[in-house]
Amino acid sequence: DRSSSESEDNLIRTTTYQVLNAENHLGGGSAGEVWAANVESNDVSRYWVEKHSVPNSTIDFFISHTWEDDGMSKGMPTAATWEDPKSLEEYGWRKSVAFQNVVRTVVEMKNEIDDRNKLSFWLDKVCIPQYNDELKLKCISSLEKFISYSHGLIVLLTPRYPKRLWCVYEVACFLCTKNLDRVFINFRSFCCDDNRDTYIKVIRSFSIDNCECKEEYDRTILESKVKQYYKSKEHFGSFVQNALTALIIRDIYSYPPMIKTRELYDDHIGPWMRLLDELPNLNKLREAFSSFDVVKEYESVQYNDDEYIKQLIRHLEKYIYPLLNDLRYSACTEEGMSLYGKGGK
Repeated sequence: DRSSSESEDNLIRTTTYQVLNAENHLGGGSAGEVWAANVESNDVSRYWVEKHSVPNSTIDFFISHTWEDDGMSKGMPTAATWEDPKSLEEYGWRKSVAFQNVVRTVVEMKNEIDDRNKLSFWLDKVCIPQYNDELKLKCISSLEKFISYSHGLIVLLTPRYPKRLWCVYEVACFLCTKNLDRVFINFRSFCCDDNRDTYIKVIRSFSIDNCECKEEYDRTILESKVKQYYKSKEHFGSFVQNALTALIIRDIYSYPPMIKTRELYDDHIGPWMRLLDELPNLNKLREAFSSFDVVKEYESVQYNDDEYIKQLIRHLEKYIYPLLNDLRYSACTEEGMSLYGKGGK
C-alpha cells in the first residue's frame, strides 16, 4: 500500500460521466450499483476509488445526495435502507437516471459545455478512499476544499435530502460564494403527487434543529460552521428555504413539456408559489418567477425546447439570480462570502 503521505497529493479525485450515468455505463456491475449504497468493506472501497476515479486539481461538478431514502421517492414502493439491498439497488438505478437527466439540463443551460463525457465529477463513494482511515478522515474534513475546487454543484433532491443536515449544508456552503446558476438539481425525477406535500412540509419548517444527523457529533461540527459562515442559525435556515424553493421552481421551469398548459403549470408550480407567499420577504422573488409566463413563452417559440431555454436563461440572469444574491448578502457573514477567496463568481 502507498503510505498516507504519498497519497495525500491525490486527495482530490474525480470520476467521469461514463461511470455514473445509466446508459453505456462503464463502471463495475450496473449503474444502480454505483449509486445504491456506500461501501461496505475496504476491498469494495479500493475497487471503486482505484478503478473508477483519478487524481485531479479541479472538479467540474460536486455531487450532493443522500444514500438512503424513506420510501417516498416517485415509483419507490418501499424505503431504501441498508437492511434491504434490493430496494437500495432500485433506488440506486433511479439516481443514476436522475443524474443522467440533470447533466442533460446542465448541458442545455451552460453553453460552454459541449461534451458531457469530458466533465469531471466528485462523488463520495468513488472519490473518498474509505479503505484508508487517515485519508478518509482528511477527505471528510476537506469537504469545503472539494467544494471550493468545484465549478458547479449537482443535487439529487430526493424527499429525504432536505432533512439531512450534511446535505443542505453542502448546498448552503457552495452558495455562500458562488452563484445559483452553478447549482443544478434534479427534483422532477423524485417528486410526485404522493410526496409533494412532504417536500413542502420539510422546507416550510426547515431549521438546523429539525434536521437529521447520523451522529450528534456531526451536528456540533456543522452548527459551528454555520455560526462561522452565517449571521445566525435562523439566517442559515431562511437561506436554505429560499434557495431550495427557487431551485425547485427553476428545475420545473427548465422542462416546459411538464408545464405547457395553465392546468399543468398550476398543478406543478402552484404549490411552490404558495410556499413563496408563506415564507417571509420573498414577494419580489415570487413576482420575478411569475413574470415569466411559461405557457406563453413556450408557445411563442413553437414548443422548441432549445429556444425556450434561451429565453428562460435570460430571465433568470436578469431577474432571479440578482434577487438570490441579495438574499445571500443578507444571510452570510463576510467570512462566509470570502470562504474560498473568490466569492460571487
